[in-house]
Amino acid sequence: MAIVVPYAIVTVRLLVAIVFRRWTQALIYGFLTIVLHFAPDVYIVATASEVPDKLMDSFYFIVFIFAAIAVQGIIMKVRKQRKAIT
Repeated sequence: MAIVVPYAIVTVRLLVAIVFRRWTQALIYGFLTIVLHFAPDVYIVATASEVPDKLMDSFYFIVFIFAAIAVQGIIMKVRKQRKAIT
């Protein structure tokens, strides 16, 4: 749960950087957002000793779905903010 606050801060900064077309900052915050988004999942995979293949496949699928939802949410927020600015 400690990862939630840094992830939220970095995601907001990513959105602001994209909306105002600050591409260098967007690249940095985008990288940090990806790292913080997947950090809990990497921890789970790294610490799991023996997990059945079907369970791991399900876990990877869920991670993919949540990542896709997160990307879609960022795209929608950027579009909304850009419309509000113009």
